[in-house]
Order: sequence, then structure tokens, then C-alpha cells
Amino acid sequence: MTFPPGVFSAEGTPFAQVIDYVPPWLPGRVLTLSLSGSCVGGDFLEVAGDGLVAVCVTAASRAFIGVAGMNVPSPGPGRVTVYGRGPVHESVCDGPVTAGQQVVTSATPGRQVAAVAAPASPPTQADVNNSRAILGIALTSAPDAVKCRWMQI
Repeated sequence: MTFPPGVFSAEGTPFAQVIDYVPPWLPGRVLTLSLSGSCVGGDFLEVAGDGLVAVCVTAASRAFIGVAGMNVPSPGPGRVTVYGRGPVHESVCDGPVTAGQQVVTSATPGRQVAAVAAPASPPTQADVNNSRAILGIALTSAPDAVKCRWMQI
């Protein structure tokens, strides 16, 4: 077997592969989140606040993040198993990000995600382009230069 140059050190030993980033939750994995209200296993869940989910009550929800994996009969804050829509990441915010907002890439050095601006009325071409660039949905709120958690869609 041959290896490309640089895979082995001068002594002939393989270099260790260093992973610099691992998402807190990967796709296909189950995560546990705080629930507002009650739900039935199979209910669609959306972001309802900072680190909080609730049963989707909006048609075509822009904050949908997964499906409840269990019944939670008692109303009020509790924990629910969620089959997530995508991996969850932690990224540094460019400007404030509020839980439930959609996020896009940032062009600011040292920042990674920014909240999608609310569309104009009527929507403009920039609004259409922003909707194509959406990375995911913020699960937590954070101010500028602080990490937030968001789910990739």
C-alpha cells in the first residue's frame, strides 16, 4: 500500500489525524431538550425559546427541528427525547441571535453565523437569496461574539 507524501513522519511512523471540531450532536442521534407543554411521540417540534421546544402550532414552521420520541403528558417544563433534523453545531455569532431564528454564514472574521434578517414587505431579491443561504435554526440565544447552538437543516 502506498501513501501520499506527508502522511508519514521522517521516521516512517504515521502522523496522527487531529480532529479540530466535533458537533455536539450528529445526525441520526437522539438529543434531549426541554419541552414547553406536553407532547405525544411523533409530534413535530419547533424551537419555542432559548433551549426550549414545543409542539409545532404553525403551518410550515420555519423553526421545526425534529420529532418527539416519547409522550410527555404533563404540561409545563419537562424533558423530551427528540429525533433531530440534522447535526447540532456551536458557532460564534455575528450580532445577536435569538433562539428560533434562521442562521446564515457570516462574512465577519472571527464570527461564523448571523441571524437572517426579517424579509422586506414585499420581499426583495435579497430576501430570496438569503432564504437559499440558510444553514439552520438557532436552538439557543446569544449576543455578538458568543457561541450559540444551532441545528443544521
